[in-house]
Amino acid sequence: MRRELAAIGSYPAARFCPETGRIRSGLLTDASRSTSRALLRRGLVVIDPAGGSVRLSLRARLAMIADEHRTETTVPTGYLEDAAGARRSDKRGRLMYDRSSFALCACGWRGAGADREEARSAARRHRVEFVTAVLREQFGTGA
Repeated sequence: MRRELAAIGSYPAARFCPETGRIRSGLLTDASRSTSRALLRRGLVVIDPAGGSVRLSLRARLAMIADEHRTETTVPTGYLEDAAGARRSDKRGRLMYDRSSFALCACGWRGAGADREEARSAARRHRVEFVTAVLREQFGTGA
């Protein structure tokens, strides 16, 4: 179904054919009857009753963003060690501890944080940026 949703989302002239029960999302691309029914039943596509054009619902667009922007954070290094495996100390003799963490997204984005919670916050801001763009496009707000 992901392939069909991506095709419908990228083809602005997608149409529903009531004769066949299929969604046409390109010159050579048709969703099967069962897939078309499932997309409609789950509320992932919306059909314009006047012209039969099909577009993705807000629910589908948000689900696609969630799938495209899966994030994770790396485990902090912890105590720093030299090549021999001995823990490193700073000039004052204190053991050096690294709490920094990175946030990684499936889209290729990377962010860094001083600790894991800060990396999580960076990942959250990254996802919110894309959701906000979809909401602005859907509802036409300039805010």
